[in-house]
Amino acid sequence: MGEREEVKLLGVWYSPYAIRPKIALRLKSIDYDYVEEDLFGSKSELASSQIEPVKRILQYRDARKANWFPALRVAAITKSEDTKAKAMEEVEEGLLQLEDAFVSLSKGKPFFGGEAIGYMDICFGSLVVLLKAREKFKAEKLLDETKTHSLCKWADQFLSDETVKNVVPEIDKVAEFLQDLEVRAQSAASRS
Repeated sequence: MGEREEVKLLGVWYSPYAIRPKIALRLKSIDYDYVEEDLFGSKSELASSQIEPVKRILQYRDARKANWFPALRVAAITKSEDTKAKAMEEVEEGLLQLEDAFVSLSKGKPFFGGEAIGYMDICFGSLVVLLKAREKFKAEKLLDETKTHSLCKWADQFLSDETVKNVVPEIDKVAEFLQDLEVRAQSAASRS
């Protein structure tokens, strides 16, 4: 039998793109070494040697994702109330579409794919922490029980799953980080 290669996961503690493989690896009971990277400082040797393939993957992913998540970023950094309102409308529309998709795909079951967490749950679930953190520090409801009832119930079930709970960062910690990041982004935007 061949020797198993060691799995290394490079990531940033708050990143949904690091949370996704953490959840998937945990669900598949695959051991891995997690290497925390500093996006605002110097990269590790391993990260530096892998940056080109990662850039291509991220460009592909960015080209395919829905419009609501980038709109959430725009709402966070803009100083224009009109731009912020338009971006938040896009976020709400995207979440309403996601609500419809969840109802259609889950067919009354707890997760997108049925009884167990699957690919779609991991993809969207990795963003739920950011949504909940933004709700906390902005005191605004993004996952609104009256508009996205099924999605709210799903998010609670997803975040309370033992596998997920042991992997995702604390929402309060992410809220503090996002608040700091928003201040930095707005400061940088006003200088340019």
